[in-house]
Amino acid sequence: MKPREFHIWQFPEDKVRVLFKDHLGFINNATEFFGSKEELAKFLNIPSQFVYYWKKYLLYIPLKHIKKIVNKCELDWDKIEKDIISYKGVNTSSPIINPKFPIKETPEIFALITHIICDGSVNKNGIPYYINSNKTLIHNFDKILKDSFGRVNNKLRFGTGNNKNCYEYRFSKIVVELLEHFYHLNFYKKKEIPDIIFDLPKEFSVAVIKAFADDEGTVDLNRRISICSNSKELLRDLIDLLREKLSFSYLTEVIKKGEKHYYFCIKTSDIGKYSREIGFNHSLKERRL
Repeated sequence: MKPREFHIWQFPEDKVRVLFKDHLGFINNATEFFGSKEELAKFLNIPSQFVYYWKKYLLYIPLKHIKKIVNKCELDWDKIEKDIISYKGVNTSSPIINPKFPIKETPEIFALITHIICDGSVNKNGIPYYINSNKTLIHNFDKILKDSFGRVNNKLRFGTGNNKNCYEYRFSKIVVELLEHFYHLNFYKKKEIPDIIFDLPKEFSVAVIKAFADDEGTVDLNRRISICSNSKELLRDLIDLLREKLSFSYLTEVIKKGEKHYYFCIKTSDIGKYSREIGFNHSLKERRL
């Protein structure tokens, strides 16, 4: 399967707000097409004050209204997309500045998803964060976000809460909302790798295994790699990827560890193959290989 691209018109229209480079021009052209801001507002089924506020305060416009205007006025979506200088989620969501369009389906996107379901998390308010003690992994996470989406606002803190020896990297919730929309995920309720991974080129499987092992893997003294999770299903998916997509042969099955944790091992016979084809971004784990 060929990797996809995601354009602004494929974003979730109820969750995205948009700011244009020529913001006033877009609003003025739409107003002129409909004859007045009152008629434009009537078409969009909103109070006319909303149109006034978009102009006066350069407020982000909901994507669902933009889609209606573009379709009715028969505007060029490519030109509309090129004029976008920022987008954000609802309310106080941090914006993506100088966004990358289209968002490309890459191995890095799948590494990002994997980090979120491993050492990352999304709270009940939809706020995402990634926690790790290794600064290289934090920098790598930040680079993926910027290369894939644009300038993503973030907050980096060290030693907060129960994570005294770790970095906590918080980022815009709209990133998570887009990933959930593209891949039918719910990070808060369930941690899973999108099924489409099995139809994509093997580089995507490499990215997922590498990110998972960076966060949840260890290299022991017997030169085996153990990968842990509290989800037996996730580990079974990893084993399937290693066997079916990457042709690894020397793997254990999933083993229970304690009440709520599981792991499997990549055996010594496959360590050389793992080092050549996958490896680690985590510097200490890479040296232990």
